[in-house]
Amino acid sequence: MSNELIHGMAASAAQCALNLILERPMLDANVFLAAIIAMLINLDRFGGMSTFKINGSNNVEKRSPIGHSIGFAMIWIYVGYVILRSMDTYLGMTYDHATFVAIILAYTTHLALDHLDGGIYHLPRTMDVPSWFKPTIPGRNIYWPAWTGR
Repeated sequence: MSNELIHGMAASAAQCALNLILERPMLDANVFLAAIIAMLINLDRFGGMSTFKINGSNNVEKRSPIGHSIGFAMIWIYVGYVILRSMDTYLGMTYDHATFVAIILAYTTHLALDHLDGGIYHLPRTMDVPSWFKPTIPGRNIYWPAWTGR
């Protein structure tokens, strides 16, 4: 499983490359913002759930769909946009659109790395929102059964 340092380095390298493509300075605040956000996504991991079996194997599942799914990625990116707009409107702190792109890039690189080393969750199977937050259903040996993908 990729650790926080790898996620931060991948996001900052991707942001540096994007800055060069967009003819901006290679190192700017967005490089560090993308790295920090890519590392913070791992806050949804659970360390003590190694006793559950997934599909009959003893694999340890530590990721939850709250941070490691395409569905919640769209929600978190929108929340980031709302925060940036609120800071601009109410606090007078201006930002350029490259800051919003850094948020998108952080999530994209994080999910891409996690997809390569164990899988991510895609979208919920049902629109029953309370079921999204239940890691297991008694009697079933599948983690986060309300979510598709792996």
